[in-house]
Amino acid sequence: MLGRLASMALGSFCAGFTAVTLLLQLVAYHGQEAGSIAEYKPAIDASLSAAPVARALDPDGDGPVRNIDVDSVPTLEDISPILVATGVKLGGLWQPPVGSRLGCGGNTRKSRVAILIPYRNRPDHLPIFLKYIHPFMQRQNLNYGVYVIEQADELPFNRAELFNVGFLEAQRDQPYSCYVFHDVDHVPADDRNSYCCGDEPRHLSTNVDRWDYKLLYDQFLGGVTQFGDSHVYAMNGMSNAYWGWGGEDDDVLCRWRTIGMTFSRPPNGYGRYRTIGSHGHHSAPKNKDRFEVLKMARSRMLIDGLNTVQYDLMDKIRHPLFTRLKVRLGSQNVTTMTVEPPKRTLREIRDKTIPHWSCQ
Repeated sequence: MLGRLASMALGSFCAGFTAVTLLLQLVAYHGQEAGSIAEYKPAIDASLSAAPVARALDPDGDGPVRNIDVDSVPTLEDISPILVATGVKLGGLWQPPVGSRLGCGGNTRKSRVAILIPYRNRPDHLPIFLKYIHPFMQRQNLNYGVYVIEQADELPFNRAELFNVGFLEAQRDQPYSCYVFHDVDHVPADDRNSYCCGDEPRHLSTNVDRWDYKLLYDQFLGGVTQFGDSHVYAMNGMSNAYWGWGGEDDDVLCRWRTIGMTFSRPPNGYGRYRTIGSHGHHSAPKNKDRFEVLKMARSRMLIDGLNTVQYDLMDKIRHPLFTRLKVRLGSQNVTTMTVEPPKRTLREIRDKTIPHWSCQ
């Protein structure tokens, strides 16, 4: 635990606290004895000069995925026997056949991947997604599981808090070391987009058809993002304060910057995704408080995230192709700020002429 707390503290100046002070606060918060701070000082010093620079990684896989049909809606009853025949176990678990070459260059730890899907009222999207994600993961020969975290209360949708829930519950289920936070309407379209765990977080969905296969803006982290377990602990998971659409991905980047964490993106346009149409689904209403909440992202980091998530696990159902975690989240609690949200147009964001947000 102390090692995880140390990694959470690594980073640069944040809201008036040095990295060493952050470490002391974290240790005190969790009731641990700090021991010698000198033990962690080299790592802390090394992290101070780090900046979140997206770097290309060596890809795996064979090439583009062809003939993706995001319009036709299969039934789970139709696709389940086909995918179960490939070795998918109850709960959506799969592991490479005995004697086959494990993905990720044979690295057992990096190949243990949990797919976490925040979910509410997407009955047509889910079977389309499952139809393609299982073969995609199997072609990369990964030891993986698929988890659908369903918000089953009347509160506004909270995508980031569902990630925290999925991370905690998946950890209890299997010894995963890598977690892919995956929107259910994004279908990977290139096998060279590796879902193996890297040494840093990765924003995977960089070339999405919805945005003409271009990155929406330089700081964009939406759609599909991958974390190692150490990354999740270092950033204290995601914020639980974003109710409704928007803001949570920008908050993640702010957390990475706070602790001096770098991130990567797939090279050469390999991060291609097809998006599934609405199929009658209406997106969550925009979170009108998202810019105000984002302004305080850094100062909230230690007290808003994995260590403060509140939920009731109403049901855990192992379906043939996925594990459904049906949850009721804690009470909505949005702090009202007086800061005026920045006025930015979509064109300004796409043209990258000015930053579309800043965090303090």
